[in-house]
This record gives sequence, structure tokens and C-alpha cells, in this order.
Amino acid sequence: MQATSIAQVLQRIFSSRAETSLSRLVRFFVSVSVLMPLGSEAATYYTNNTGNDSYSCALAQNVGTPKLTINAGKNCLTKPGDTLIVGDGTYVENEIDMTVSGAAGSPITIKAEHALLAILSSTSGNSCGPNIAFYASYIVIDGLRGEINVADPACGTNSAAGAFVRMWSSSNPSISGSSTTGYVGGVVRNCQVDASSHRGVGIKTNQDNSLVENCLMHSSLEAFNGINQIFRNNYIDTNDAWGDEFTIKGGARNGQFYNNVLHKTGGWRALVLGGNSGVATGIWDTSTAYECFNCVAYNNVVVVDSGSGSYALVLAGCYACAVYNNIVINGSLNFMKGGDSGGSGPQPFPANSIVENNIFYCGGAAAHTGTTYTGFFTEDYNNFYTCTGTPSQVHAITGDPQFLNLQSDWHLSSGSPALGSGVQVSFTSYGGELIDVSKDKTGVVRTAPWTLGIYAGNSSSSDLTPPSAPKGLTVR
Repeated sequence: MQATSIAQVLQRIFSSRAETSLSRLVRFFVSVSVLMPLGSEAATYYTNNTGNDSYSCALAQNVGTPKLTINAGKNCLTKPGDTLIVGDGTYVENEIDMTVSGAAGSPITIKAEHALLAILSSTSGNSCGPNIAFYASYIVIDGLRGEINVADPACGTNSAAGAFVRMWSSSNPSISGSSTTGYVGGVVRNCQVDASSHRGVGIKTNQDNSLVENCLMHSSLEAFNGINQIFRNNYIDTNDAWGDEFTIKGGARNGQFYNNVLHKTGGWRALVLGGNSGVATGIWDTSTAYECFNCVAYNNVVVVDSGSGSYALVLAGCYACAVYNNIVINGSLNFMKGGDSGGSGPQPFPANSIVENNIFYCGGAAAHTGTTYTGFFTEDYNNFYTCTGTPSQVHAITGDPQFLNLQSDWHLSSGSPALGSGVQVSFTSYGGELIDVSKDKTGVVRTAPWTLGIYAGNSSSSDLTPPSAPKGLTVR
């Protein structure tokens, strides 16, 4: 209102004379002030173990006068672009609820000052909730480490209690109803989630366009009934309360799981496209109960450790899903019913599945466990080695894939039969657009004929980054 009255005064001043360059300049800045009112800029706030929650949010913008707790600092985040920097140390706190939305390109962020040195030691079992809950859109958690406090009360087994982050939706999308989850765009990156028997899952998202990346997970990842949910560059070595390490289900569409490493150390299943929701409502298409539409897993490694079951890569009630350029060590590909497995609802088998350019180093396990599917099933250009019941393929790749190290380095030696033996592939989304699956785990664009596994070439050619120029040399 103040800027508008200034504009009116200036208009009267200049109305009786020719507009000068100075008047045009004044008019420009006044118009900008009308469109961008003072006080709308995003702000950065601080929380530290040396702080005090009685400090105002204005004071907490100074690193020297921070808030003491994450919950108090979170309450200062009121505008898109606002950021809370969390200092090193341990924060024993109950559930942290994020209720103010950011915006696309300008999220609200909670970020560790130094990655993994800010530890949320959660007592959220007191409220039977997750450690951090998103009740809003465009929220980012970056670099925190999450543990369950020793005093935390256990709260039964559900997918919210004890989760490090739960990204909630505000509506349940369905094929005949709402097309969106309402709350969208949640991100968790660069975090560590410690193991605990009090967790149902580690991180779960019910939001469209959500992202989990670069996280160290001593717990599981899960997505439910959203579109364009992405999980990349994560390491997972612990299953959830139901025995899975990664699951995307509930009728999710266009889920992408790529560049991840999973160590299956127990439980039931490792990488699951689809699932067993066991619910009649709240999923995308209750008439078919397909768990995942047009979901794709590529450039992942699944290692089944000694003593674990062999269910490594699973298609469970998944429709038009694909697995490309993955590596499975000591495990199997499994086909399984999805849907309402414990009730009377639909229980679909996977349909229209594609499995290409993968390496299965089975270690004596079966190539497949469960082989029932509907529609078409394309399985070709795969290398099954030390497997029992090896399937027939038109373009089978045979022989030892020759990893540099079976447990830790999955580059291929120069004599590997998997080098340049695959097929160029593409993947179509639920909406008919292409999803780019052409890059290898390091970001190198594959060229035809594709190499099997996670890298575009062998150990000598897969790294195309030139060395840095030498520094500090002198000529004598």
C-alpha cells in the first residue's frame, strides 16, 4: 500500500511535464516495489546445541544467536526459499512436522551444516509418528543423520511409526478420481538412516515428483501411489519390518530406481517393483490392483549375502515394468502376485514385463523363482552365470562376466562376454513420454551395442573424465 501511494504522488508530479529519463527510472523502481513488497525475501536461520529457543527468529538469522532445537528453528521457516542450517551435534526431539510449503525451484530446506554431523535422535515413538513428517509441498531434508533415541518407546509395526522421513499426501489419487497427491515435490538427500527395530520403514513417500538420493540406508525405502517418484544413488543394507529393502507400490506410476547398491542381509526381498499393498482402497486402480505402472529399475547392483534368501529382483503385480542393465550377485529374478495378497481382492501377476541387458551371477541360485506372468514377457540379452534353470533367450550371453571384484567392483575385464553384447533400449512412461535410461551409473551415455551391467565399458574405458592438470611444478 505504501509503494502504491508513492506511485500516485510521483504520477501527479510528472503529469504536467514531459517524461524525462529520470522520471522513467523512478517509475520503474516504484513498479518493482509494488510487485515485490519488502520483507518477502527468503531467509536463512540457524539451530545449534549452543543456542536458545527463546531467541527470536530474527536473532536466529545470525549464526551467533541460533535456536537450540530443530523444532524451534523449523517454526521460523514461513516462506518459499527459507532454510534452516543445523549445527553439528545430537538433537533429542519428538516428531518434526513440516506444515509450510515451499515452491517449485524454491523449497523450504532443513540442512546440516556439515553432512551427517547433525544427528536427529528421535523420540517420535511418543506420538507413534515418523521422525520428520511432510504435511506440505516442496520440502527438502539435506545431510541429516537419523537415529532412534534409546528412550524412544516402540509403537507397533506400521509404515509411519519410526520412519526417518514420511512424505504424506493430502489426497489419494485414483484412476477415476484425483490425479494428484496434493502435497508434492518432497526431497531427502545426503542423509544417513540408522537401523532400529522401532522403524517400520526408513523413508517413505506418498508424494508425486518426490526424490530420495545419495542416502546411506540402514533401513528401507518405499513409495506408494504417486507419479514420477525417483530413487537414485542410494546404498541400502537393511530390510523393513516386512522384509523388503525397496518397494514401490499402491499403483505408483513412472517410478524410477537407478544407480543404487543393495546388500540383502536377511529378510524376504531386496528390489521390488510392485508389492503387496493388501488394501482395497487408497490405490490407483482398485479394479486391477496393479501395484506399479511403467516403473523401471536400471544400473542397480543387488548383492545377496551369505545366509539370505535369493529373492533379489522382484516383479510383484507390476504392469509394463522393466529392468535394464542391473547386476544381481547370488540371487534370482522373481515373479510374484501383487495386490490384496491377504484378502479377497484382485491379485495380479506381473504383466508386459521386459528384462534386458542384466547380469545374473547366481552363485548356484535359480535364475527364476516363480515364473507366472500375464500379457507378454520379453527376456533377452541377459547373462545368466552359475544359475540353475537358466532360461532360453534368443540372444543369450554366456560365460563368466569377469567382474574386477564380485563384491565391490563391478567393472568388467577386457575379455568379458558382456562387453558390447547388449541391445539399445528405451522406456515409455505411463503418459506415453520417454524416460531416459541411456546413461550408465557414472553418467556416461551408452552407445550401441550396449554393454551389459551398470557401466558403459570395461575398467579401462568407462571413466572418461580427463585427469587434472598437475600443479606446483617448476622447470629447472
